[in-house]
Amino acid sequence: MANENIMKLLSVNEVEEIFDNKKMLKNIDYIFERSVERE
Repeated sequence: MANENIMKLLSVNEVEEIFDNKKMLKNIDYIFERSVERE
């Protein structure tokens, strides 16, 4: 159980690092805009 909790904490930290990256946010915005254009 402890190992699973540690892995969850690591994955949360990794996600936060990704979303703190402004370049990544711009990429997400770009992908979202492209997906909207297709509809």
